[in-house]
Amino acid sequence: MATKDASRRLFADLEEQVAKLTQELRAPDTPKSSTRLISPASAQKSPYPSSGRSINLSSPMVPTTNIVDSDVKHTEKLLRDEIDQRMKRMNAEQKALAELERELEELEKTTRQDATLLQKRIEANDREVARAQDLFDKKAKEFQEAKQRLDEKLEIRSVLTEELMNVMSEMDRAKKLKLEQLMSKLQQTIQRM
Repeated sequence: MATKDASRRLFADLEEQVAKLTQELRAPDTPKSSTRLISPASAQKSPYPSSGRSINLSSPMVPTTNIVDSDVKHTEKLLRDEIDQRMKRMNAEQKALAELERELEELEKTTRQDATLLQKRIEANDREVARAQDLFDKKAKEFQEAKQRLDEKLEIRSVLTEELMNVMSEMDRAKKLKLEQLMSKLQQTIQRM
């Protein structure tokens, strides 16, 4: 849109320049068909000072209007050619810009679709991570509780094992003592006999 406005302004500026040049080439006080190249001051002077004759610029014998008109037409043609060239370049640039905008829009559309897809996958993964984290926390808590129970059971086992060893040791001592007593009684009984 901005390039269209710029091209319109450029075209209008060039048209205005053509009009100004055309006006400059034509004298403001003469009609288009009698434009002169000779200034009014020099037209008043006679080329023949001794005879007192002056040149009439509107007469068909002086070809100044044809020269001016052809110069104006040539200048107008050059300016119009320049305007046409610039318009062609601007149109080509507009087409290139439109193509570039279309390609960028297509790229942006594809990128947006990819980003949306990735965002959905990230959100799904976030939910899975949250579930896995909850499960991990739960299992970690269960592990800690199980480890604590295991440690308690191992401690109890250690205490019970120690008690068993003490009991066994006491029992062995008691058996030994009892055996010694029985042996002693047996020997005493044998000696009495």
